[in-house]
Amino acid sequence: MRRGVALLAAGVLLASLPGLALAAAPANDLPAGAIVIGSLPASINQDTTQATVSSDDVGCGSGGTDQATVWYKFTPAADVNLAIDATASSYEVGVNLFEGVADTAHLINCFGGPAATGLTGGTTYYIMFADADLNATNGGTLIADLSVAPPPIELSLSVDPTGKVDKAGVATLTGTMTCSRDADFADIQVSLRQPIGRFTIHGSGFSDTTCGPSGSPWFIQVSGDNGKFGSGKATADVFAEACDQFSCADASVSKSVRLRK
Repeated sequence: MRRGVALLAAGVLLASLPGLALAAAPANDLPAGAIVIGSLPASINQDTTQATVSSDDVGCGSGGTDQATVWYKFTPAADVNLAIDATASSYEVGVNLFEGVADTAHLINCFGGPAATGLTGGTTYYIMFADADLNATNGGTLIADLSVAPPPIELSLSVDPTGKVDKAGVATLTGTMTCSRDADFADIQVSLRQPIGRFTIHGSGFSDTTCGPSGSPWFIQVSGDNGKFGSGKATADVFAEACDQFSCADASVSKSVRLRK
């Protein structure tokens, strides 16, 4: 008994010494303490090294991969496309977004890099930032920017009515892609089929390309899977996709083209 009392007294003494007090978890360690984001744009800069995970570990990394979770909440006055970018933080951050209630059933999005999510005006959303880099260090400096994202990127696609075919039977198709703003990446896929006699020659091709407001020309070479393409009519099914950091768009065209040597 005396030994227990002595240990308790020693613990109290240590906790009272300068520099040895136990660090407290941040006030927004749990959803109940979520910090209110009043308006956009907003910036977050928080030390999360003392943040914990417990019953609040309900995001995409729940079950052991999350560390140092902290909470914020935002109620937009009107519908808004919310952009969140936490890549400037000193650790890899997982962002988890909940609608109305901070539980698994109300998780509507989770991501690592910059991303945007459409929010409904008058609804409260909880935002959980988690340490998701899987190392032994708990948290660090959370730096996040929240802003109104631009409208989703838009894409239009055209296919030129005339293509080329070489002596080896390889067809080349061309066209133009146009995006409402410069895309971070874009690609195009073509399936080509051509009836020759009793048979139908078919093949496909894929290419990375660019896409911007001024229009970007594209071309793809397509080899037949079961023979050679030749001069004459063919049908091209063309699919294109373009993405920026917040959204993606796609378009498809099915068109009759004439291949010429």
